[in-house]
Amino acid sequence: MGEKAKRAKEALEESRAELAKKQKGIDKAKALAAGKAQPTKQFWFERYKWFISSGGRLVIAGKDAHSNDNIVKKHLKDGDLYAHADVHGAPSVIVKDGAKADNDELRQGCQFALAQSKAWIAALSEGSAFWVYPDQVSKTPNPGEFVPRGAFIIRGKRNYEYHLPIELVVGEIYYQGARKVMCGPAECFKDCDRYFVIRPGRGKGGRKSSEMAKRFQVPEEEISRILPPGDVEIIREVWPSDVAVEE
Repeated sequence: MGEKAKRAKEALEESRAELAKKQKGIDKAKALAAGKAQPTKQFWFERYKWFISSGGRLVIAGKDAHSNDNIVKKHLKDGDLYAHADVHGAPSVIVKDGAKADNDELRQGCQFALAQSKAWIAALSEGSAFWVYPDQVSKTPNPGEFVPRGAFIIRGKRNYEYHLPIELVVGEIYYQGARKVMCGPAECFKDCDRYFVIRPGRGKGGRKSSEMAKRFQVPEEEISRILPPGDVEIIREVWPSDVAVEE
């Protein structure tokens, strides 16, 4: 009986040691997770470029030729508006429920179309873009013409917006109760108290996604996928002075 009790005690001590070892590993994993930037809630429109207008309307844009085709075929509906910049390689932009949008929102959609185009890579300071109704957008070419992938034929009057600044803001918003980091025109961030104003980097800015991701405490991928193409220069920062930033 004494020998059995001794072996049972040894087995119990071994089990306790193993449990303590596992608990240590769990605690370490929790500590690492606590210090790591956690992704925010994902929405369906994040497969595209996007922002929420000053009037609360969703605006989405293609990222490449494939998504330009896809965005129009799947998401351009009656009541929406289509925006595009007069720049080669500019994305197709859809202002959801745009028929009810005000002039400021339409200008925001046009500015986004320009900023997310190759005009950003060329480091232009301003440009123009236009918006039209869904029934003016077609994939059917005129006789003798060819429409490449990601491009569309626009028929009828184009409603132009001129002198659009090639400048965007990356800031923190709340959408449907979830915290998100958004990149869009400055007018969409009136209630935001932490943001960066960005413009083309002109070969010296780099992507800056890592720096901004650290400040917003989100994974870098969440920032890099919303930025316009090319280098980014941060020209102004607005951040609460009482928020400590970990170096």
